[in-house]
Amino acid sequence: MTETGLDGDAAAYLAVLRRQAQPPLHTLTPALARQRHEATASAVPGIPRPVERVEDAVLAGIPVRWYRPAGARGLVVFIHGGGWVTGTLDSYDRLCRDLAAGAGCSLVSLGYGLAPELRLPAQVDQVVAACRALAAAGEGAPVLAGDSAGGYLALAAALRLGGGGMAFRGLALLYPVVDAALDTPSAQSRATGFRLETETMRWYWRHFLGDAPAPARPAPAALAGLPPCLVLTAGFDPLCDEGLALAADLKAAGVPVVDRHYPGQIHGFLRLGHVMAATAPALDAVCAFLALPGG
Repeated sequence: MTETGLDGDAAAYLAVLRRQAQPPLHTLTPALARQRHEATASAVPGIPRPVERVEDAVLAGIPVRWYRPAGARGLVVFIHGGGWVTGTLDSYDRLCRDLAAGAGCSLVSLGYGLAPELRLPAQVDQVVAACRALAAAGEGAPVLAGDSAGGYLALAAALRLGGGGMAFRGLALLYPVVDAALDTPSAQSRATGFRLETETMRWYWRHFLGDAPAPARPAPAALAGLPPCLVLTAGFDPLCDEGLALAADLKAAGVPVVDRHYPGQIHGFLRLGHVMAATAPALDAVCAFLALPGG
């Protein structure tokens, strides 16, 4: 692995992970991977950011968690990461609190079904159903926000719903998964040692797809007409280059893009504010986008 340019806090965090010497996630069963994911999230120290009202509910048959700060304006639909195999409403609770409180928006986090029990396109179908239910309830045009694998679901749902005439204020794609090929320079140069590993990403895709062929990356022409997009990328992330390429394709399609690249950071750093000073200003940038009237 090459560490030149790696943020100091990120380097210290990765050193801790190396000392723990846990087996790579892709060597585990989905059940064990989920246990590790939840244990890691629950071990984060400190008190979660307060939000005036936090309520669990069911929306279009999907478990959801609503975050409603005092004086909230606007709506964010949040789709968690975890490679479609791991991740829950609980493990992304802190990030959702940070986003809702920081943006001053109501936020609904979707507890979509995980792979391999459910596979593509089931998760996209669930996101679409939830967005349609919110629209039917008169909630107004949301920002659709996705973290990592959730970014893939957010983009896929927006493309499907946009064709049906549903309006969004924007898309916020946080170090998104875009392409199953995993053949970019960053997927090779950042393949191991930087938290998310390329082989783990392949493992996620296999569980997500099953025997189905990998979906084609969206062509630039298919992206035309999308609302303003925030694309956040991290330089020490195997997914970095596919995120940067997506931002370029969106711009080529005429979509307004807010491009936030953090060259010294690793995948998932928005959830590592307890150990990384760079997390807070990056969260501020995301929240500023979520709060914009047009995105």
